[in-house]
Amino acid sequence: MSLLVEKYRPYSLTEVIGNKEAINTLKLVLSSNTLPHLLFTGPPGTGKTTCAKILGNRLSKDLLELNASDDRGIDVVRTKIKNFTLRKVDPKNNLTNKTNPNPSLTPNTRINSYKIIILDEADSMTTAAQQALRRIMETSKDTRFILICNTFSKIYEPIQSRCAVIKFERISDTEIQQRLSFIIEKEKIQVEEGVIQTISDLCEGDMRQAINTLSSVVFTKQHPIEKPLKEKENIKATNITNKEDTTNIEVPIITPSKDDNENHSKLTHCNYNTCNLTPSKDNNELDSKLTHVNHNTSNLTPFKYNNENYTILKPFKVTTDYITKITGVPSPTKVKSILNLLLQKNEEEALKEFEEIWNLKYDPVDIISAFFRTAKYLENYELIKAIGMCHVRINEGFNSKIQFYGMFYDILNIKGC
Repeated sequence: MSLLVEKYRPYSLTEVIGNKEAINTLKLVLSSNTLPHLLFTGPPGTGKTTCAKILGNRLSKDLLELNASDDRGIDVVRTKIKNFTLRKVDPKNNLTNKTNPNPSLTPNTRINSYKIIILDEADSMTTAAQQALRRIMETSKDTRFILICNTFSKIYEPIQSRCAVIKFERISDTEIQQRLSFIIEKEKIQVEEGVIQTISDLCEGDMRQAINTLSSVVFTKQHPIEKPLKEKENIKATNITNKEDTTNIEVPIITPSKDDNENHSKLTHCNYNTCNLTPSKDNNELDSKLTHVNHNTSNLTPFKYNNENYTILKPFKVTTDYITKITGVPSPTKVKSILNLLLQKNEEEALKEFEEIWNLKYDPVDIISAFFRTAKYLENYELIKAIGMCHVRINEGFNSKIQFYGMFYDILNIKGC
């Protein structure tokens, strides 16, 4: 199974979500006959690397992609990058509108002969490496650089002045939710109401994080929800009397007891998608009903067959609690309930629910971040201020429970609530 973030990666600028102004600028670059040095800056997961790859693949076949996080020393600049810039440009590698699906290019338009170097995470390069890179950008006439960074201030100023800076902003919650809904529909994932909203709140404008969170659910969606039955439980077979009722039902099987070697040999070729039982001479009729079954319409209760216990694999439905369990953050529902109780001056119930969250051993930074994400939808600036001051103290290292108690005291003293 391929990662969803790669499976649904855009391959044209029209497919990129968000940052319309930046995308329109890049479309103008594609339609023009010149290509400047480009510097993409912005938070992670906003489409910088994707846009750089689309641009590089559309404009040139002489393309070099480097990640400055792995190769960030001056030796890389002096060897890999410099040697690439010294190569001669093959005129056949120029892209016209015959191979470039860009409708804005006319039949006579021809892109200049450029070699393109994509340098991802350029802000992690050393100062010496950036100084050497600046000199190469000056002297090389047929090479264009596309630099990508998260922190604009870490880029050497002479490099900033030689590039056209394109800023990427965080993707809106609405756009992330629309993309997640599209992927969920394509992948046929069952989710309860509020799951998409929860993922978009947790990712904070990072599309890659949102899709990766959903991807982690896809990898576990075929796991059974119910716990295996104990061997000594006596459960009668139910809902298996009609062959038509078991046509599309997957039955994951618990390993038989060690003493029953004969029955153990009957349980073969069983995986998440299909489950086949070798027919028994004494139970041909029942065994034939338990072959080639699928979990999509499973709705049966546990049962017992040949003195062995079985559990039914029920359809997996993603819940908000399951999302928070995967991501390791407190439940947004619980956090919202605590804030509402505090605003209603019901401190006893609020402290009781907070104790439940605290006892789950979440990181204090994750807890205060969950409070802030929830508070921004309540449109209460005094509430956000109280949470923000607590967030500052926790980031400074004062992450005990008493900091949250102090925040609760400030919230209880908010006037007009």
